[in-house]
Amino acid sequence: FDSLELDKIYNLDLSHNERFELYRDFFIIGCYTALRYSDFSRIAPKYIVEKEGRNYISMKTMKTKTLVEIPIKPLVYSILKKYNFTSPRKLNRDLMNLSLKKICKMAEINQDVTFTEEIGGKFVDKTIKKYSLVSSKLCRKTGATLLYLNEAPLLEIKSITGHSQISQLLDYISLSEIEIAERLSKNPFFR
Repeated sequence: FDSLELDKIYNLDLSHNERFELYRDFFIIGCYTALRYSDFSRIAPKYIVEKEGRNYISMKTMKTKTLVEIPIKPLVYSILKKYNFTSPRKLNRDLMNLSLKKICKMAEINQDVTFTEEIGGKFVDKTIKKYSLVSSKLCRKTGATLLYLNEAPLLEIKSITGHSQISQLLDYISLSEIEIAERLSKNPFFR
């Protein structure tokens, strides 16, 4: 997801559906923190710290037990405040993933996505709507990719995501061919 798509999702009026609003909000938190579901679903006040006027999420990740210190974006802070800085215990990953698909469809995240799949030894192109691919697993990929696109150094992104190797982190940075070309066009080599 890019920032504009996340804005469309966040700005969607879901006041009529408390569950959708909850899952949307925690999806946004996940995307802007690059946390795994297992970590953003257990946020609590004890993990919110203030240092020199800035707020951070400071926690050991569930999977790797790595300490991560993540600056909290103002939008994320306002969402966390709405929930008293505590993930509700009723977060359910399967229900969240189903809800996110519906939410993204409502937000018109409906671009065609084409990929190649091997079926019976033959490569077949398949096209599906982007909203049908959405799940909580995209949070980390989205966060890492947005940080990279905003020119955060890989070592700093790695410290937020908790990856032990940059090669592992690179699997989480997902750029389209046009995004790669646009980044390269700014390189002095192409000037």
